Amino acid sequence: MIHSFINELKEEIIKSADYTGSLFPLQIIIPTLKSRVLYFRTQTEQQRWANAIRKRIGARQISDFFTLDGHTLGQGQFGKVLMSTNLLTG
Repeated sequence: MIHSFINELKEEIIKSADYTGSLFPLQIIIPTLKSRVLYFRTQTEQQRWANAIRKRIGARQISDFFTLDGHTLGQGQFGKVLMSTNLLTG
């Protein structure tokens, strides 16, 4: 399902490939460890598509579950751990 959805998006982008202004990328990582990058003419259009894709696949953001307090608890080679508060339990 995701694969055919991506192909439809790519077709739309290919049709407007001659555009020479600034483009806004949106990377989609597919569970088979492949990724695709889609480009949009405006940041608003990029955000609209990102929201539509998240809604379609049922993706949620960490901010839906936690508030990040900003205090860094630790940092490693691949990222950092921040203090957070669960929105349901406090």
